[in-house]
Amino acid sequence: MTTKPENAALGELDRAALVEAWQATHGRPPPRGLGKRLLALAATYHRQAEMEGGLKPDIRKRLERIAAGKPDRPLREVRTSSRKAPAAGTRLLREWQGESHVVEVLEDGVLYRGQAYRSLSEVARNITGARWSGPRFFGL
Repeated sequence: MTTKPENAALGELDRAALVEAWQATHGRPPPRGLGKRLLALAATYHRQAEMEGGLKPDIRKRLERIAAGKPDRPLREVRTSSRKAPAAGTRLLREWQGESHVVEVLEDGVLYRGQAYRSLSEVARNITGARWSGPRFFGL
């Protein structure tokens, strides 16, 4: 989020004006002991959120669950593929729009129609004209 000139002016407001801004935003007084600096930061964030969209709905829901003391769902684990790359010399066949396409796996890339490519994805892109995952395109 960017800092707008009008947001910089919020830090210059007195405490009473910042408390009033908090009440207008949240519908209740700020928590006891909340300092002027945090009130200014909260007002700045609220103004920026209005201008630029604020939090994504899934993040907002997650924060609300945490604030309510409900257990947080664990973050999704990154899946790593247990599949190994095909060995050099393997031939892959894919039929696409009525035409057969054969790729030979090399030590450091693949060979398709006599031309070496760095990856299966490059070949899939060449065949389809779109960004495909090469392993998925060839059924690996």
